[in-house]
Amino acid sequence: MSKERCIIKNLDAIINLGSMDVLCTDKTGTITENKVVLVGHVDFHVEYFQKTASELPTYVKLGSGLTPAAVTSASRYQKLDEIPFDFVRRRMSVILKDILDNQAMLVSKGAVREILRICTHAVVPCHQNPNAVDILMGTNGQTTPALDTLVRTRSDDIKLLTPDMIARLNERNKGLSLDGLHVIAVIYRDLNKVKSNYSISDECNMVFDGLIAFLDPPKESAGPAIKEILSLGVEVKVLTGDSDTVCRKQVVLIARNATIFAKLTPVQKSRIIRVLKRLDRVVGFLGDGINDAPALTKADVGISVDTATDIAKESADVILLEKSLEVIAESIVMGRTTYGNMLKYIVMGISSNFGNVFSILVASLRLPFLPILPIHILAQNMLYDISQATIPRDKMDKEFLMVPHRWNILSIFQFMIFMGPWSSIFDITTFLFMWFYFGIRNPSDTAGAWFTEGALTQLLVIHIIRSPNIPFVQMIAARPVIASSLIISIFVLVLPYISIFRNSLTMVELPTIYYAYLITALLSYFTVTQLAKMMYLHIFQALF
Repeated sequence: MSKERCIIKNLDAIINLGSMDVLCTDKTGTITENKVVLVGHVDFHVEYFQKTASELPTYVKLGSGLTPAAVTSASRYQKLDEIPFDFVRRRMSVILKDILDNQAMLVSKGAVREILRICTHAVVPCHQNPNAVDILMGTNGQTTPALDTLVRTRSDDIKLLTPDMIARLNERNKGLSLDGLHVIAVIYRDLNKVKSNYSISDECNMVFDGLIAFLDPPKESAGPAIKEILSLGVEVKVLTGDSDTVCRKQVVLIARNATIFAKLTPVQKSRIIRVLKRLDRVVGFLGDGINDAPALTKADVGISVDTATDIAKESADVILLEKSLEVIAESIVMGRTTYGNMLKYIVMGISSNFGNVFSILVASLRLPFLPILPIHILAQNMLYDISQATIPRDKMDKEFLMVPHRWNILSIFQFMIFMGPWSSIFDITTFLFMWFYFGIRNPSDTAGAWFTEGALTQLLVIHIIRSPNIPFVQMIAARPVIASSLIISIFVLVLPYISIFRNSLTMVELPTIYYAYLITALLSYFTVTQLAKMMYLHIFQALF
């Protein structure tokens, strides 16, 4: 899995990746580039916003969010305290002191609707400045130091914020959001007295200063990746704390079949995961922030990235080495391949062992001696296990990889009951052939013939039941599986002629005519087992 840029922390996650039918993901950094750039700023009269996202020059699209001039302007303020962001208030505040005039102020930024709830006044510019965007971002890529207007101009008038003004601001916010821009409101309040500690209660009677618009462009690779995930039978649901308008604009550009849950708190994300699980869905969640930890824990398979916060990585089952939906699509396919190969190993082993037990029980009812010794069974199983060691390197049918699969112990049991006894028919036929045709009545002669036939049919059944298709015709196993089967088959055939193994296993050399029977038996076994598999598929609609 590490070759697919994916590290599995919990082995159960491999099965869950193959079973996952709903993927919940955050938006930032997954669907978008997570490269936020400043587009423009707007005052109350919307005087300064001149460019749309599609009209932005290249240097703005690819540049950083803040210009050097903005950093220079910020250096005149000293930070005294901070009221951190939370997902209920949807804002954060800092207490600043202007070093030049020794004036303290509380400045807040956050979601527009939540910010306006604590505003009572607004800054109304006393003059129009059509070049304000150029002042903020620079003309032709060159910055200017005159950024005091980013917060406010002290000569501007402060007026009471009326319902009509609030409606106009909300309408403007909606318009910018429809363009796919993140809009943050900036407000402030002058402080007459500086305190040692500040709290949420101090966020009141604020003065609205303006809106700042940012762009986080969608990833070009996200659209094809989402389509691939959808083609794998996995629904995609976007869980984000951003507004529904912005998220809809960004997601619709790349995928029209994704479901969007917007303006979510961490608790709400976790609740959505829990509801989906109650609906008997296998849910994966991709997140990398502190706020994603509850949802990562609740999900059947929590997915994070190596650059995520420590608590997110601790809560996750899978760590991606690259935050990309392409990696998730590849991981889903790899998870289903691993899960399918694991199922192959289980059903092959359990059906073969069931057939062997059934054969021994039937033969023991009529024979005065054990038809096969425990050492023969151990040797046979050891050779079979060696050949199966290459199963993890095997490939899966495309049809299997295109749909989610769940662990079903009942299907394994019914496969064992249905497919296991067919090998017993040929085991018993081999014994009857040796008994009546050759007149063999001793354990060593019987064991050698039965051992060879049983081992080869076990190796052959690997290729028969590994796929619903016809083996060697419609579907060929991976090269390591074919190589291991051939090597073990050759070893089984020559084993009675190697004295050290023949004496250890108390066997004798087999007559030449036996191999003519063996070829006939193997061809018959292949045909009968293939027909039985087709019958099983017709009845149960799936192999496993």
